[in-house]
Amino acid sequence: IARFDPNYEGRAPAWSPDGTTIAFESNRLGGGFAIYLYNLTSQTWKQVTDPGLNGQHAKFFADGTKLIVCINHPGGTPATMGIAWIDISSLL
Repeated sequence: IARFDPNYEGRAPAWSPDGTTIAFESNRLGGGFAIYLYNLTSQTWKQVTDPGLNGQHAKFFADGTKLIVCINHPGGTPATMGIAWIDISSLL
């Protein structure tokens, strides 16, 4: 990523199967971690999850249109903790 801001973490990168996008987790909006997509061609990023879900460890499905992520809502209820998949086809 061309711009680096030392005030925020960006970690756990995962390359898309076609090599054009990186999914990563960051605390750039405050609160918990959120999942973002960075497009290497357009050099733009898009937010995928809300920081309140503390999304982490995103991995691409083989077709590149979905992510599987760990979430842990600050409320800590079992209904909002665990593993979720997200259709990102409209964000690509």
